Amino acid sequence: MQVLRKETVTVPAGTFETIVVRPIIKTKGLFGEGGEAEVYFTDDHRRLVVQMKSKVPVIGSLGLQLQSYTPGEKLAAKAAPTPSEP
Repeated sequence: MQVLRKETVTVPAGTFETIVVRPIIKTKGLFGEGGEAEVYFTDDHRRLVVQMKSKVPVIGSLGLQLQSYTPGEKLAAKAAPTPSEP
């Protein structure tokens, strides 16, 4: 993966400060050889994918944008099992 830049982007889900990366894809198929992609992650602890742009040799261009986001609930920490007494 190659880090390209930081960028502010606006998508239907809102405006986000992002880090833009270019994945290195070494497989055949839709996103494989000859394709270029940029993935936009939020520049915060969540690292949400808010946008993806790709140039696909067979199809042309493909763009995906985050439409909405609803944060989930935090999982409760499991209590450590108590050791058995002899």
